[in-house]
Amino acid sequence: MPEQLALGFAGLLRQLRAEAGLTQEELAEAAGLSPRSVSDLERGINRTARKDTAVLLAGALGLAGPGGELFVAAARGKAPADEVLAAIRGTGPQPRGLAAGSPYRG
Repeated sequence: MPEQLALGFAGLLRQLRAEAGLTQEELAEAAGLSPRSVSDLERGINRTARKDTAVLLAGALGLAGPGGELFVAAARGKAPADEVLAAIRGTGPQPRGLAAGSPYRG
């Protein structure tokens, strides 16, 4: 989708929170953050998040593995949001150079 190509971290967080069926307040409580912190990130007031904040948000959203790692990287401004969505939905490239359908490297 073309709108996903321009998706920044603010939009990514908003989309993942909505897909999880959480309000900003519920996400903040689950992550142990203030509702204001979540609101500021979603509105783009804070363009990036501190690593510990990103880890807390990933946990509260149930993101683990490569999707969670990419989410944290996106929160830090080091990965595009569309890669996070691809990893979460299983449509991204295979991690660590593994060939599709093969458990062996190479």
